[in-house]
Amino acid sequence: MDQKAEVHQLNNGDIVLCSAEDKVISQGDSDFVKTGINLFIPEDHCAIFLTISTMFINNGVYIHPAKINMFPEDTGELMILLKNDGIEDFIIPKSSPIAVMKIIRSIPAKTRINGVKV
Repeated sequence: MDQKAEVHQLNNGDIVLCSAEDKVISQGDSDFVKTGINLFIPEDHCAIFLTISTMFINNGVYIHPAKINMFPEDTGELMILLKNDGIEDFIIPKSSPIAVMKIIRSIPAKTRINGVKV
């Protein structure tokens, strides 16, 4: 990766992902934001991405729910797809926090929770 990755781990184990580039997302558009990191998630786990900042929410910018494609262009780099439904272009400076990543264990298909087969 050309960019220097910047991540922060919170006390609960969640990981704050930061932008590895200056990025402008035009009003009404979606675009990937580079994080500068590669990621391996074990087979029995999954990653969940949450919007980190009220600045994003207050400006109509959120993690795109319809497309979760962490590795576009087969670069192996973790990228976050953001959607700007705000009324103006949204500027993301390099090193700005863009998402919180939770890595959780997946529930196997034949697991029982409280006696109920899931």
